[in-house]
Amino acid sequence: MASELTGRPVIEAEGITLAYPDAPHPVLQDFHLTVEPGEFVAIVGGSGVGKSTLLRVVGGLVTPERGRVTVTTPEAGDRRRRSIVFQDGRLMPWRTLRGNIAYGLEGLKLASSISA
Repeated sequence: MASELTGRPVIEAEGITLAYPDAPHPVLQDFHLTVEPGEFVAIVGGSGVGKSTLLRVVGGLVTPERGRVTVTTPEAGDRRRRSIVFQDGRLMPWRTLRGNIAYGLEGLKLASSISA
């Protein structure tokens, strides 16, 4: 896969700024990050410094006030290019355990023996 991406960053965040309305300071301010193909990156820091917010921006769940994020991945047909596993439990109480697990696979047109 890395050969398909040679010369292009896999993730590039440029000048990301994001503030929450009730926060006294921006969570992310003029943040830059470049992840090259084959790199392993760990985002480390104390509680409230913006780790999860950054991942939400990269995952496309939150739009920054300023800056841009580019995620370049090899084409995978109709498969999703990214997904997020939240740090808190996000079970849907009306589904069975098996149904909760299968939820992330629904809509991907995969052959599966798991039924919700």
